[in-house]
Amino acid sequence: MYTELLPSGKYRHQITFTEERTGKKKKVSVTTDKNTEKARREAEKTLNSRIRTIDGAVAASDLTLDRLCEMFLEARRPFWRTATLRRYEFSLKAIRNTLGGDSLVTKLTAHYVQQQFNRSGRNTTTLNEMLRSFKTLMTWAYKNDYVPSVEWLNKLDRYPEPSVREKNAEKYLERDELTALLPELKIDLNRYVIAFLALSGLRVGEALALTKADVDLDARMIHVTKTRDAVTGIVQDGAKTYASNRDVYIQDELYGLCRDILKYMRKMSLACGFRSDLFFSDFDGRPLQYDRLNKYFRENTEHVLGRRLTLHSLRHTHASLMFEGGASLDAVSLRLGHSDSRITKEIYLHVTERLREQYNQTFDAIKILS
Repeated sequence: MYTELLPSGKYRHQITFTEERTGKKKKVSVTTDKNTEKARREAEKTLNSRIRTIDGAVAASDLTLDRLCEMFLEARRPFWRTATLRRYEFSLKAIRNTLGGDSLVTKLTAHYVQQQFNRSGRNTTTLNEMLRSFKTLMTWAYKNDYVPSVEWLNKLDRYPEPSVREKNAEKYLERDELTALLPELKIDLNRYVIAFLALSGLRVGEALALTKADVDLDARMIHVTKTRDAVTGIVQDGAKTYASNRDVYIQDELYGLCRDILKYMRKMSLACGFRSDLFFSDFDGRPLQYDRLNKYFRENTEHVLGRRLTLHSLRHTHASLMFEGGASLDAVSLRLGHSDSRITKEIYLHVTERLREQYNQTFDAIKILS
């Protein structure tokens, strides 16, 4: 690596290499503020990374799983939402730990991947998430000429899981469970958020991103146009999907709750000495922390109901109770902001099956000929 001092006082580090594809000499360079040993090591690392990118197809035989994951995330970063990128970062980290980050990508086989996944001790839902991410990663590698073939991925089958309907059935609060839970929530702010989620059907990130201006009591509409990422806390313009940008009607129960929330937040801001435009804020005016709120909900559902649920279960609960009240599938899909009504249909089927059982018990009690 050749290093030179520039007139600006910075240092240019340069490497000349022969491009394998063309056989021509090429140069790559990077500029640093200092010429310390650490700066030179970082510069060399960056330059070698650029060279590997240029010679990616030829250098595939030396490509490790660690490096492939880094390249994949870097390539997808401009196109993915922060939340999607985070999910893949966590999933790929688990994959690298399971398969070995120094494993050569071209040496991976279906037998090895299946064996390592089976030995990991993770539950089937997590394994299927890892499997989906791994297949996406390897398909990207194939399309970019880092591996010659990915046909062997077809040998990797999903792990058996309970059906979506069965899994969803475990994530509902019945009406009596919800009414039993709320009075047991002793922290007023948390109780207001949880009640709001149950009555509105909003995603947690959507609710925590709301400003006071988004909750229009005069028009009786909640304007959902953004979401707060659960991991980074960053507010992103635009909700989760195109269909998620929506206006949610404020029904009578929700109207009364929203008025109580605004009154409570005004009192809290005066008592704690802060100003905030957020519909929900913490006691210092900052945004509420998703993890803390979710932990509070899990602990209280376990204590009161005997089972641990997440805040997202309130969205399923809302849909379920809407269906029980006679709302149509399309109406609930629109209210929840589901671009694909498959999830809503699963909830709908769960409710209708439960109602059918109640109807059957009613029929058993009716005597016609006696």
